[in-house]
Amino acid sequence: MFSIVFNKGFHIEFENGYSVSVQFGGGNYCKNRWLFKGGDYKLGDSVPESKTAETALMVGPDNEFVKYKGDDVQGYQNAKDVLELLVYAESLPSVQDELYNIEDWKRIYETKEENESEKD
Repeated sequence: MFSIVFNKGFHIEFENGYSVSVQFGGGNYCKNRWLFKGGDYKLGDSVPESKTAETALMVGPDNEFVKYKGDDVQGYQNAKDVLELLVYAESLPSVQDELYNIEDWKRIYETKEENESEKD
């Protein structure tokens, strides 16, 4: 799914439950970071083009940040960096699969624990 965010960037949500935020407006870690400083630019105004963008990898319905390159957000990313994050996010295992794996692990662990306590 694609969505525009405050007319200064976008989110792409993948089927695996991860999404990527790409922002390049005032206040974001990009070439346009200081647009607000002059006072003429207001949130929602059209944003000038930028050679860099701020990115973030997120997961779940609440868009919780996932660390990528050692941080929650990545500043001053060029087009190649953005593409690498998009490819990485899409390649991650499904959040739903991870939940099933955790549940399977818990079930196996609990069964193993029950069996060991029955031996005692």
